[in-house]
Amino acid sequence: PWLLEKVCKLLSCTLKRPPPDCPVDIRNDIHNLKTHGVLTTRLADFLWKEGCMTERIRDDLFSLLRHLGLMCPVPSPESIDIHIDGEVAHLVPVCIQGEARQLCGPEAQVKAMPGLLFTIRQGFFPFGEFSRLVVLLVEWFKPSRVAIGTFCTRFLLPDQPQRYIVEVQ
Repeated sequence: PWLLEKVCKLLSCTLKRPPPDCPVDIRNDIHNLKTHGVLTTRLADFLWKEGCMTERIRDDLFSLLRHLGLMCPVPSPESIDIHIDGEVAHLVPVCIQGEARQLCGPEAQVKAMPGLLFTIRQGFFPFGEFSRLVVLLVEWFKPSRVAIGTFCTRFLLPDQPQRYIVEVQ
């Protein structure tokens, strides 16, 4: 039950408002997790501060979540559109709420952009599986830029000016 409680606390933190006494940097981290799927170690430490959570246990829990396909390391700090203050960060696509505007705009414009566009028609595929596929694609491609939405993801691939479109309709 302890392990499930920690995972649930992480995955549900975007569903609630932060407490009023929550530090500004933690509020920003929650916002970044909700909008970009980026989890910092600072936010994980804040969420998991009670109990016997140590750095080693946190790292082991991160390893388990990576093994389950729920998260992966951010390929590089430059690959995301937010500043994370030198924090170690992971992508957790299942925590994202809403579409990434910069990649899911007008269809013709989005399809003309370089990189890999991966979309799935909403309701066709369970979101949990979509987010696991995104994690696998990030680990496989090691993109130079990544933007993740609920059912739409764009990767800019290093040294690849071509366009690739994967749509599951």
